[in-house]
Amino acid sequence: MEILALAEAPRGSFYFHFPDGKEQLVAEAVDRHSIATAEEMVATLDDRSIPISRRVEGVILAVADSLAANDYRLGCAVAATSTEASATSPSLREATDLAFDSWTTLLSRYLVEEGIGRERALALADTVVAGLEGATIMARSKRDAAPLRHVATTLGATVEASLE
Repeated sequence: MEILALAEAPRGSFYFHFPDGKEQLVAEAVDRHSIATAEEMVATLDDRSIPISRRVEGVILAVADSLAANDYRLGCAVAATSTEASATSPSLREATDLAFDSWTTLLSRYLVEEGIGRERALALADTVVAGLEGATIMARSKRDAAPLRHVATTLGATVEASLE
């Protein structure tokens, strides 16, 4: 098993920590990535000295900066898992769904606090997360953050228009 070889760990250690095997390992990795991403989002969204539209842009641009910093090697573990495994694994589909939902719920809360109606805020939050994920995939493919910058600008303007 490649995981055991990379970890230089005996098989028993792996199954002691992950009794449900590789799927449990992946689900826990998705959960950790989801929490880390939410913490990064909060760090940007909490800066009330700038308008919410610019904070939303900041969330997306932070991903662009992170991708460039790691030479476009690392993308989103949640998106990768969703694309690769959620169709065949109910537990991984649930893990990725929970991750995406946590981000949209978090973002929609900030949008509602700024005066956007709940239903509109939920729709915007879904759009931001979907745009962010799609642009991340494109940026990795192109090895260029331009798709993320375009999505940031467009979604920032959409949030701004929703405030009016």
